Amino acid sequence: MTSQEFKRWLAKQGCTFEPGRGGHLNVSIEHIPVGVHFLVTDNGSGIPEHMLESIFERFWQVGKNDRRGAGLGLYIAESIVTGHGGTIWAESTIGSGSTFHFTLPLEQPEVVLPPPPSVH
Repeated sequence: MTSQEFKRWLAKQGCTFEPGRGGHLNVSIEHIPVGVHFLVTDNGSGIPEHMLESIFERFWQVGKNDRRGAGLGLYIAESIVTGHGGTIWAESTIGSGSTFHFTLPLEQPEVVLPPPPSVH
C-alpha cells in the first residue's frame, strides 16, 4: 500500500464512522526520537473506554447491529503498523471523539556496496 493509498483509506475510515454531517477529521504527524508519531483525531461519538482494548480485533464492531463496515479496518491498520515495527493505540471520550495514534520507526536504508574490483 503506497502512502497515498493509505491516506485515502484513512480518510475513508474516518468518514465511514462519522454519525452525520459536520464531522471533522484531523491528521497530524510529529517526529519523535524513535521515528514518527501519527495522530488521527475525529469529533465523532467516541468509543467506550472498556472497548478500547478490543477495537483492533478482527471483525470487531461497536454494536451488534452496526453494519457500516466488516470490522476489519482497525485490524488491518494494526497489521500494517506492527508489520513495519510500529505501535498503534486509541484514546476516546464519549461525545467528543477519538484519537488514533500510531508510530513508525525511521530506519536508515541499508547501503550495500559492491565488492572492490580485483587488481591483477
